[in-house]
Amino acid sequence: MPCNSVIYYRDRDEVIYSNKYDGDSGEKTGFSVFEKAGIKLLLPTTYYYYSEKEPEKKLTKEDIFLHALYVAEKEPSVRHFIFLALFYCKFEEELKEVKHDIVENLKLVLQGERIKGYPSFEEIKEKADMYGIEISCNRPAR
Repeated sequence: MPCNSVIYYRDRDEVIYSNKYDGDSGEKTGFSVFEKAGIKLLLPTTYYYYSEKEPEKKLTKEDIFLHALYVAEKEPSVRHFIFLALFYCKFEEELKEVKHDIVENLKLVLQGERIKGYPSFEEIKEKADMYGIEISCNRPAR
């Protein structure tokens, strides 16, 4: 891991970190690979995954989403929450088993509730429209 990296998550087998200088010390993950899913972001920082145990691990959408959640835990921002909501809605079927406070709050926001520190449903909807993402996930039937 390069010096000057910010660590978001670490356990015995893996680390999620960022570095402002694009390098080759790990595999890009989290918000840095949302573009591959059609959610292009301009980021000042690149997020990485590294595992000594599984250096060639193919990251799933759930892995990528969890890694983005680790970033949002440490650096909560409306922008992070909006993009997490978009990724969740786009891949809800693959992510429905993810249990996390941020996810639970985003589900409430997507049902129209207002939660301090989180974007409004309207803000998420506006971005979703820009990316062509259906945000019907978790919306109550009318």
